[in-house]
Amino acid sequence: MLKISLPYCISILSVIFIASCQEEKEPALTFSFSNLRPDQIVWNSTRVDFITSSTFNGTIEVTIDGQTIGEISRSPYQFNWNTRTKPDGTYTLVAIATSPNGDRQEIAQHVIVRNTLLIFDVATNQIPTGLRAFIFLSDASGKIIAQREFKNGDHIELPGSESINDATFTVNEAYLAYPNYLQVYSVSEMTRGSWGLNTPDQSPSFVGYIELKSQV
Repeated sequence: MLKISLPYCISILSVIFIASCQEEKEPALTFSFSNLRPDQIVWNSTRVDFITSSTFNGTIEVTIDGQTIGEISRSPYQFNWNTRTKPDGTYTLVAIATSPNGDRQEIAQHVIVRNTLLIFDVATNQIPTGLRAFIFLSDASGKIIAQREFKNGDHIELPGSESINDATFTVNEAYLAYPNYLQVYSVSEMTRGSWGLNTPDQSPSFVGYIELKSQV
């Protein structure tokens, strides 16, 4: 009959207990962006939210090109990112979560910063001789939020501001020969970015146009 000493049994039980504790340690670190979709367009101050495991109590650092834009050390894991510190363009947000025991996980998300409201190029023959041309943007309430006179061959960029948080707006394109001619095109629900003049078939909601002529 095999005899096993008491100290040996205690040693075996200790190994089993330690192994069991190691198996029941905190689950693997998991987290994800909760409100940003891939290639989402963002502007002004944009909130960045994370979903984390219920047991996570570490820190999350977010960087762009190695520069930290936010660091959160407690729940809720969210912060406001001022996108106006970056030129318009595509960026990769890299988020690094670090737990108290040193576990790290890194995830990335591509976003598009677009603080410029509207970008378009004017053809060299867009404006007939004798007319002046204007473009102005209005919000849902009808308030003008940006305006500009343009000429043939111009490259136009209408910048936004911190006070303009609209995702869409109405574009109004006007041609004027004072005092006896006015023509206006309107396109609603335009999103931020590039646009072509007089392309209603490519626009979300072409409202139409008015043309006023006078014999005066």
